[in-house]
Amino acid sequence: YEHVGELLRKINENKLEGFGVVKVENGALKGKFDTWKENWEDQKNHDRKSLDFAINNNFVTLEEAKMIEEIHKEITALDFGQASLIHRDMHHGHFFIEGTNISGIIDLGALTASDPRYDIANSLVFQNPREQEHFKKGYGELAYEPMVNKYLIIIAIRKIFFRSKFEIQGKVDLLTPILKK
Repeated sequence: YEHVGELLRKINENKLEGFGVVKVENGALKGKFDTWKENWEDQKNHDRKSLDFAINNNFVTLEEAKMIEEIHKEITALDFGQASLIHRDMHHGHFFIEGTNISGIIDLGALTASDPRYDIANSLVFQNPREQEHFKKGYGELAYEPMVNKYLIIIAIRKIFFRSKFEIQGKVDLLTPILKK
């Protein structure tokens, strides 16, 4: 997992113009939106549905939901400079191991231009504490920033909604402790 963290950092070191889903424009990858705020607010309706689902199904209380809404506003207001290339789905099922080395990474269909802290958080979601520590060590200093935990909360709400909606069993119960922590 330390090596996975290093690889994700290398992916995230690639800077892109724009934010959001990437497209090829003049031979280069570019995000769909000009600003971070436009990109994040484009997801607002989905995040509202996800949060309402979490409230209605007792994954969070109304008080916790208000805290999550504040985190969403804080993320909307971020100004972190130029976007990074984001894998968005770096987990054990998307890298190949040969011996003790990672020999390949797959599932590049979700690439976006975004904040690397989002990618870090998304990678941490289903890792156990030991894997998380190794991953963070491999990624480096940015993996320890408090904003990573705030992204983790938003991601957990999104994944609870998605996994419940599509009846993906076995992982929803792993997401609620992230919210409570």
